[in-house]
Amino acid sequence: KQWYQRRVCACNDGYEKSDSSNPRLCTLVIQCPALTLTNQAADVTGPYDPTTAVTVTCSTGYFVEGADDTDTVQTVTCNQGGAFDKDLAPCVGELILNGKYLK
Repeated sequence: KQWYQRRVCACNDGYEKSDSSNPRLCTLVIQCPALTLTNQAADVTGPYDPTTAVTVTCSTGYFVEGADDTDTVQTVTCNQGGAFDKDLAPCVGELILNGKYLK
């Protein structure tokens, strides 16, 4: 008797099998979209691969809405499902006077 062993390849989260010509090859398909930012800038451009942390800094004269008036940086991480782990708060404010942001 002959025994046949069937090999099964599985792709990690965020990847899928690329084509039938090489069933062991996985390619990245799930990504978080590029961020649309106003009065903010990201340290890396998107789209973003899963587990990528993106640091977003408010433009000069702006701060993170709902945070301490000196908080100008926030971080989001792309998860395995192609979404960010939290929503970015907008950056608000326009003027600095004696080191304080005016709302």
